[in-house]
Amino acid sequence: MIQGRVLTTAVTVLALVAVSCPAGAPRACSGDAGDAEDCGSESATPSLAPSGGAEFQAWAPANERSGEIPRQDALGAATHFDLLVMSPSIDTKLLAEMERAHPRLRLLVYMNAAFDQSRDGDAYPDAWYARDADGSKIRSVAFGNWLMDVTGPGWSRERAATCERLLAGAAYEGCMLDVLGTAPLLPGYATGIPIDERTNEAWRATDWLEATSNIAGTVERLVRPAIVVGNGLGSGKRFFDAAVPSSVLMDGIDGGIAESWLRSPREELDSFPSVTDWKLDVEMLSSAGGDGKSVLVLTKAWPGGTRQEKDRWHEYALATFLLGTQGNAYFHFSYSPRADPLRWHPWWDLDIGTSVESYRIVDGVYRRRFTRGLVVVNPSGDTRTLGLDGDYVDLRGTPLRSATLSPRSGLVLLRAPGS
Repeated sequence: MIQGRVLTTAVTVLALVAVSCPAGAPRACSGDAGDAEDCGSESATPSLAPSGGAEFQAWAPANERSGEIPRQDALGAATHFDLLVMSPSIDTKLLAEMERAHPRLRLLVYMNAAFDQSRDGDAYPDAWYARDADGSKIRSVAFGNWLMDVTGPGWSRERAATCERLLAGAAYEGCMLDVLGTAPLLPGYATGIPIDERTNEAWRATDWLEATSNIAGTVERLVRPAIVVGNGLGSGKRFFDAAVPSSVLMDGIDGGIAESWLRSPREELDSFPSVTDWKLDVEMLSSAGGDGKSVLVLTKAWPGGTRQEKDRWHEYALATFLLGTQGNAYFHFSYSPRADPLRWHPWWDLDIGTSVESYRIVDGVYRRRFTRGLVVVNPSGDTRTLGLDGDYVDLRGTPLRSATLSPRSGLVLLRAPGS
């Protein structure tokens, strides 16, 4: 999730050290760190599992749309999408209209978990900011946001206080915490490499993920039963990495965003993951879903290329997603960095029903049946042909009785009327 610039105002000392609970709120919480483990312990377990029963769910990072969202566009997005991450600057009255337009719509509000997004970087106590080896504050190169010391308990509690403040009086169901992953440790991402004050050395990736996971967990405990989703999973390969698994970010929260799912945004369009890496992206969905966690996948096909090339990637990603989802994952595909994230694609208007099996491998093709359709994916470098058990139509309406899959391709097939 690209960091946006959201101006923050100075907060009071009280807000920095405690999270207040509105009267009648369905949780028992306290600002004391010692009580954090028990906050909301009697509340129902939050979940992003859809209530409508459909297997396929689409989401959009609406917070990445530049400028104010017109009412017509906001209500249109509410009608089409199942989950939206919104900027905190949107009018709460418009949010209420969006909720009425789609009663099952899940609305999350954007927050940054690692950066202060104020203009001057002085909204918080000076000791809360991260430093490089020269002792200088650190700013993101792209947006100028100020990196925080992610080990500080005051910052964690402030993030919880901000989440609660944004949820109050709005139609949001929870908060999305951006930049939980290790991007700030990479050269070129920020103006300096942050130093872990506990070791006086550059942060190790494993320690960073542990610290940001603790931020997310603190927010979750203090705002329960609100939903908390974190961004930083990356891909299946990173999720299951033996040395630095991004899966630790899911500890204690309800879901995560994988915004490099199947590919890096600017990889060439003829570059595909190996079968091994592709399968890890599928297994991330089934593993997290089996644990009751939701993964919001985002596949970005951003380099130059033809519409046909990008459509091929879109269908491949969509079919792969349907192989792995356990009914509580969400899908989004982006054609370019300038694409409107709220623009609906007709392929997402799927009525494929619910799965009747886990995926299987038949003649080298990965297959999964649904009550109203069939998904087949060929992640290999060979062409595969598969016979079908009835009449189907593909996403373009073409009738099919057999399927020939070129290397690294997928098909989403719907049962033909009357079959």
